[in-house]
Amino acid sequence: MENKYYAFDSKGLLTTLSATPKLFKEAIQKNDWSENSDRNIIPRLMFGEYPQDIQFPVEFIVQDGRLLRNILEIRYPSAFLVSRHLADIFKSNDITGWKSYDICIEKKNGEQIDGFCGFSVIGRNQRINNNSEAIPDFFRLHDEWLWIICSQKVVDVLCRNKIMDFTTELITKDNHHLFDPIVFPK
Repeated sequence: MENKYYAFDSKGLLTTLSATPKLFKEAIQKNDWSENSDRNIIPRLMFGEYPQDIQFPVEFIVQDGRLLRNILEIRYPSAFLVSRHLADIFKSNDITGWKSYDICIEKKNGEQIDGFCGFSVIGRNQRINNNSEAIPDFFRLHDEWLWIICSQKVVDVLCRNKIMDFTTELITKDNHHLFDPIVFPK
């Protein structure tokens, strides 16, 4: 059976609660544009490249939205937080290529929101048509790549557990060039 791969993201619903790392907001307020600035904290968290001096739990501040879903927005391409419930589903189904990190989410009134964790994609793959290496269930294609790719197994597990807070687009011979022509050759 041929493996199927999908571009994976949250639905991006404006009613879904969105939160921003406090470190990011502080760097913006300080107008810090240096290379090691916390302005770059979101992609570092997204891909499990945590700065050595980061303290866990990472503090997030609610920006907008109000509904708690299994996937919460960060309003950055392919960056989100997941419910502990969803993280447990991934773990119990041996989904590979991701890890969680501890967070705390604070509402504007100071109240804490529990039951969520950060979601980092740590899987990497240079070419998905190379059968010589195990391909993780979640991965990105190369270091400059922001989009997340997932396996059919991820889609099946999410559907079986009635988790519908995500979107996928099947990568086919007709649309693969939109994702990366080097990785998905014709």
